[in-house]
Amino acid sequence: MGLTEELINVLAKVPGLCVPGRTSCFAFKGKNEQDIFRKVGDELHVGTVLEGSVRKAGDKLRVTAQLINVSDGYHLWSKDYDGDVKDILNFQSNVAEQVVQALQVQLGTEAARALSKKPTENAEAYRLYLLGRYHFAKFTRAGWTNAIHYFEQALQIDPAYTLAYCGLADTYGWAGGQTLPGREAWAKEMEFARKALALDPNLAEAHLSMGTALYSVLGPHASKKELDRAVELNPNLALAYDQYGWTFAEIGRFDDAIAAEKKALELDPLNTFLNTNLAFFLYWARRYEEATAQIRKTYGIGSEQRFRSLDPGLVLDREREQD
Repeated sequence: MGLTEELINVLAKVPGLCVPGRTSCFAFKGKNEQDIFRKVGDELHVGTVLEGSVRKAGDKLRVTAQLINVSDGYHLWSKDYDGDVKDILNFQSNVAEQVVQALQVQLGTEAARALSKKPTENAEAYRLYLLGRYHFAKFTRAGWTNAIHYFEQALQIDPAYTLAYCGLADTYGWAGGQTLPGREAWAKEMEFARKALALDPNLAEAHLSMGTALYSVLGPHASKKELDRAVELNPNLALAYDQYGWTFAEIGRFDDAIAAEKKALELDPLNTFLNTNLAFFLYWARRYEEATAQIRKTYGIGSEQRFRSLDPGLVLDREREQD
């Protein structure tokens, strides 16, 4: 149902909370070996873990959520939520509010409003959007094709689903020059990013999509203003710092690119995609020993799609372009 993923997205928007990114959190999903919470704390640099389970019987749901102190494994808070499948969208807001209270984070009016805001009222559109993000995150041609299909289906059900427009923009941006001709794909990327911003000008993901689209269409100098707005709205948006990295690297500011990518990795340390990008930036900065160490680290984390498909010739071609 994607409750875990959506809770990550919701809680990451709360000022005062530092929430690791999806990839890093999901690296531990389903694991229950001894001392697992201390391991999570050490690897993700967090002091508290939110864990839970979802049980379904017919149309009835029971969601159990609990906060655990990683230093001693003790429970700080636990609660069960019962309801119907159609109420799944309410569960994420309820759990998120309870977690914030348990952590004693003080919310301002705007933060509280953002916490309770639902991206869509339609559970099926929500499910299709999550499937789109799942396939997009594979960073493969088949994944992007499937992602577009699911995002389009979500928008057929809810034409005002802003995040689905962001998903389409992001997918076309990556597919440009690979599964689709660059100009055609990047024009669609810009179109969908504009639609997302028109629907919700205060959505961090929409500004990130627009920043990435401007980078594709107009070049790196055009994207920074939108990226600045994205991280102002959501400082925990790791992919925004990743896009800063590409923006700075494109204009030869490699130290800034490296710093931005390291910030992205603070938020999502086990993301092999981000770790790979840091290796690129270190290589282009001619910091070869650090780049080699970063490559080894990425392999150690367990690269999946993007790192295994790297073409060494691409690195060399890019290096020549920078000379």
